[in-house]
Amino acid sequence: MADSASIARLKAEAMQLPSVDLDWQQMGQLEMLLCGGFSPLTGYMLRAEYESVLASCRLLDGTAWPVPVTLRLSARQAGTIETGRRIALRDGEGFLLAIMTVNDKWQGDGVRDRQLVQSSGLNCDVEQEAETWHLGGSLAGVSMPMHHDFLSLRYSPTDLRHQYHPNGREKVLGWLGSQPIHRAQHAFCQKICREENALLLLLPFGGGDMAAQADYFSLMRAYQKVLPRFDVRQTKLAMLPIPPMKSGLREQWLRVILARNYGCTHVVAGVEQGESQDAIQDEELAAEGFDLAAEAEKIGLRVVPYPRMQYVRAR
Repeated sequence: MADSASIARLKAEAMQLPSVDLDWQQMGQLEMLLCGGFSPLTGYMLRAEYESVLASCRLLDGTAWPVPVTLRLSARQAGTIETGRRIALRDGEGFLLAIMTVNDKWQGDGVRDRQLVQSSGLNCDVEQEAETWHLGGSLAGVSMPMHHDFLSLRYSPTDLRHQYHPNGREKVLGWLGSQPIHRAQHAFCQKICREENALLLLLPFGGGDMAAQADYFSLMRAYQKVLPRFDVRQTKLAMLPIPPMKSGLREQWLRVILARNYGCTHVVAGVEQGESQDAIQDEELAAEGFDLAAEAEKIGLRVVPYPRMQYVRAR
């Protein structure tokens, strides 16, 4: 985010710039870039980096990163935007959020993108309309997107890191969820926190829109209801302003990065059911050339695999 003196200058500059109105998904992505949730990213990827992530799950400098992050626009929106120019990014009501310097622009190619993903061996959702355009470039933040719900749960990564680590409790277990937490998962979190003498951070994916995608509201209410069943002195509930990805190893890696950025030292992986109704298991947390636990250790995080659940007739 820009400092106060720069914000006044940016607002004046924005009056002369072409504007793009963002939808709720784009605003969530922008918020994560501005608040540090997507660190080490500070802006939208250029094409070379976008293709590198699809093909190898790595940025150009070799840092592991699982999903492409670009500003996706329709042909109509992208038509008048030129590379090298600056544009104003606004919410649906016209409030200025950031100014973007457009360093790259290209038309989406779903066929080529799927080929790159297949070469990586790690699935990724790259379905896109034929008229999708991508913009890449740097950002100068002016204001975070405004919210009117769950205001007490909207912490930035900096807020949480400052709350946790000055207290002398170095260990924080992260639970990132896109589904309500159930009794077995509740017991598992408590068990790991006792064994590791760790605090617990419940961090559900709360991205949505009350008009277009209101599922997040029920999810957040469910987490608020389960919170008193934990030790409230050692448990924190916050929310992510983005929706979850489809189930898979790339999503698990994104969860690891988000947990690290929000101050966690441990993260539970493979906890939720995907479209197959099966939770990702310990042996599925690695693929050829990519080991989730090993990559997590490189950024100072320990992956705690969720155990395989089985029906036991005797119980």
